[in-house]
Order: sequence, then structure tokens, then C-alpha cells
Amino acid sequence: MRYQEFKKSTKENFGEFYSQQVDYFFEKTINYAKQGDFDTSIKIAKDAFVIAKFANLDYEKLYLIGLLCRLLLDKGQPEQAEAYFKFGIQIIDEIEETYNEDVNSFFDLKIEIDRELIKTLSNK
Repeated sequence: MRYQEFKKSTKENFGEFYSQQVDYFFEKTINYAKQGDFDTSIKIAKDAFVIAKFANLDYEKLYLIGLLCRLLLDKGQPEQAEAYFKFGIQIIDEIEETYNEDVNSFFDLKIEIDRELIKTLSNK
């Protein structure tokens, strides 16, 4: 339980700082992706995902996960994209007003992930 207390305390005391960092990393992730540097973009997005644990963010993490899925698909890493998809689909909240859009977006990603996984398996 000590870790949970640490995490809660960190969020309470520094959550806004970490939220700003996640926003900054998210922006950089998009910039590098637009430049076609998917390796850097993915690394920064994964770092943002770790930092988000301590940020005052909850549902916003879903958008970061969706971005990571997209980047991993674009990089030809459908297995990793599927792992993030599974996590993301679990945190979609029915109470959010964007619920239907979020579910549809994630299932669109899932269709692409499955398509790429099939290609990967057939190439082995």
C-alpha cells in the first residue's frame, strides 16, 4: 500500500506539473510523427504514458493510448498496438459524453490492428 500512498501524494502535490509535462510530450510526439520520425515519436509517447501516472489526468490518458496505437501501427508493430489497445478499451468510461466516439475510434483501431496482425502472421 505504500506505493499507492506515494502515488496519491505525488498526484496531489505535483499532479499539475506532471500534467503539463504530459501535454508537452504529447505535442512533441505529434510534431515528430508529422516529420515522419516514428521511432522518436513512439519513445516520447511511451515516456508521456509513464509520466501520466502521476499527472492530474484521468480520461485524457485514453487519447495518449490511442495515439500510441496509431503510431505503433504506422511503424508496423501491431502486437504492441494491440497491447495498448487492450489497456485503452478498459478505461473507456460510459459516463463520458464522448463515450460513443471513443468506443468507435478504438474499435476502428482494433480493425486495423487485427488486419495488420493477420498480415504479420501470414508473412511468417
